[in-house]
Amino acid sequence: MLSKEDITRITKGELLPLPELAQKILTTFLTKSEREIQEFLTEEEEVRSFLIETANLPRFRKAEEPVNNARSALLILGDTTAKILALSLVGKKLTRPTFNEFSYEKFWARALSQLIAGFLFADIVENFPPHLPISAYLQDFGILLLYQFAPEKYLTLLRKREGERALVELERELFGITHPEIGALYFEAYNFPRRFILNVRYHHEQPKEALPLTVEEDLKYLAIIDVLCGSFFGYAREERWQRFRELAKPLLSVAEIEELAESFPKIVNTYFQILGYERYRLKTLKEWEEEKQKELAELINNEKNETQALELTIEKLSAKILALKREKENLEWSLKELENEFRQRTYLDPETEVYTYSYMLRRLKEELLRANRYGSLFSILLIDLAELDEVTKKGGLSIKGEFLRDLFGELKRSLRRTDLLGLTDTENQFLLILPETGSSGARVVARKLLNKIEEKFYRTFEIRDPAFICVISYEPKSANIKQNPNEGAMLLLAKQGINAMKRVPRNRIVLLRLEGELKG
Repeated sequence: MLSKEDITRITKGELLPLPELAQKILTTFLTKSEREIQEFLTEEEEVRSFLIETANLPRFRKAEEPVNNARSALLILGDTTAKILALSLVGKKLTRPTFNEFSYEKFWARALSQLIAGFLFADIVENFPPHLPISAYLQDFGILLLYQFAPEKYLTLLRKREGERALVELERELFGITHPEIGALYFEAYNFPRRFILNVRYHHEQPKEALPLTVEEDLKYLAIIDVLCGSFFGYAREERWQRFRELAKPLLSVAEIEELAESFPKIVNTYFQILGYERYRLKTLKEWEEEKQKELAELINNEKNETQALELTIEKLSAKILALKREKENLEWSLKELENEFRQRTYLDPETEVYTYSYMLRRLKEELLRANRYGSLFSILLIDLAELDEVTKKGGLSIKGEFLRDLFGELKRSLRRTDLLGLTDTENQFLLILPETGSSGARVVARKLLNKIEEKFYRTFEIRDPAFICVISYEPKSANIKQNPNEGAMLLLAKQGINAMKRVPRNRIVLLRLEGELKG
């Protein structure tokens, strides 16, 4: 049993002290504003270097020139990936070598999957508390504390568990304290926020006294995240996955839940590959079912070879095989449905090989948020290919598709790596987002692109004056508007600019300014 002196040693960090960088990371993410977090990611030397190093990996680099600054790294990785990578350094700093079945790497791999799940739900659930991914990441931290205090004793506890009794029940029996309790005391010693500490303390059990409603809501989300990750890491996977389906119904559609069975392991495995946790690679639903099929085949083969174990009749065996075939057919149908839905959600449009409309809307929203938060500027170009229908008339739909791919390929080669070209909700109109680009720079880009478009149309089909381009630059510090615009308002204004040029088609490029009342 742990004595008061033992608990004091653990909670003061004498057994597993929190490294300075880990303290900085957790303090920043748990107590600072979004702007301060962004500054931390670009200014803290070890974090900054790690993000730049990751952005230069082949999976992220799309050009030959290397990334050499944190801002470019953030643009390439995206905010969520950058945050997950920064927080993963906490686990890296606290990993220790062991020579028994307990693995710090496996512990942090599981914790990382919960961190990723937390950020995944933050994208899906409205008003998702920003601290919850970190609560999910560190909720089982007390296990490390108890293990390091008494390694052999804790290994004995894990061997006794075997999926029958609750872990906290065994911990209290052997140590007189549970990992949620010791974890909460440990983080309290570092003066982390109270709500986060309550998340850690009660993620496995209800207190005798009522908790704040916000904490109660946190614990519901943590339970969903824990069951989701347990479906891929722990025992009794089928039962856990069914439990996750039930818990997630108020938040996700049936299709979204089933898609997670394939997409979540793939997302987690991407981070595992970057961070060196590949040995703990998660299996998708399809891989899991294939493994079950293989195990079943081996079982049947063993039953055939061992006559004493052969208790199934041919009729029962045939019925079981028929049921498996039906299950396989249902699974194949479900997988095809998921693959079709997944393809529809990919970022690139297969016909034009530019970004989809939904992705462009999301990135435009991100640029607006970044501009309003940090005062940075950016521009958009709405490109209207007014004569694209003429291309269809002359060459047909297949020629039109090939023509657009060639045209956009030429345009993209003249753009920067951070510039984004994609679809809009109008067939012949396309959107270009130019981060960190003011009105003068955007006009230069518009002229260059218009020249390339006119040259391509005339060279291929002898079509003149094929396009209009509306340029809108957003510079928050100098914009004279009553309220911050949203992505819908900017696109609507750009379309109005295109329509105005078409009515009096003397000009092919127009620059609009954001002034007065602007609503989407």
